[in-house]
Amino acid sequence: MKNIKFSEIISKFLDINIPESKGKNEGDTSHGIAWEKTLMSIFDTYKVSYVYQPNGAQKPPEFTVTHKGKSLDIDQKLSKTGKPMWNSTLPKEKSLYLIGSTNDNRCGVWFGNTLLPAKERERLESFHKAMLTLVSAYNTGVGEKNYYYGQRGRYDTRFNPVNAKVNLFDEINNSIGEIDDYFEER
Repeated sequence: MKNIKFSEIISKFLDINIPESKGKNEGDTSHGIAWEKTLMSIFDTYKVSYVYQPNGAQKPPEFTVTHKGKSLDIDQKLSKTGKPMWNSTLPKEKSLYLIGSTNDNRCGVWFGNTLLPAKERERLESFHKAMLTLVSAYNTGVGEKNYYYGQRGRYDTRFNPVNAKVNLFDEINNSIGEIDDYFEER
């Protein structure tokens, strides 16, 4: 197989339709699992070395790939609108994010530092740390009562490709051109 650029491999993935959900429940994840399997198939076709869910099923990234002797974490975010839910983990600066919208069958790719600039990351991390300290202090005073406050933190985004002021797919520069540069840096 020719020496293919990693951006070309990711582009193959972006060209494929996002699988439809098989379930009727809001929490159905069958389309996300099908999306992961599609990416695995492309990696296998192009002989990309990868580890699937290196930190387990509930912790990012979805994949760690090795290309030209360098590792890259890749995470996928798929929703009806393309508005990513980050739960308690912010986008990592040097991780690659594949974000898709099942409503309009759009998909894009961004590095974490494009999605979340360093100053905003620092502000969110500082707030989160202060909240955990406050929660710990409160729960220490609860004693043996039946209820306590279970703050774990959850990050959400305002950008949304369907109807927000910032359209993720059109207004935030796609990182596809930066992928090959990442693998060339030493």
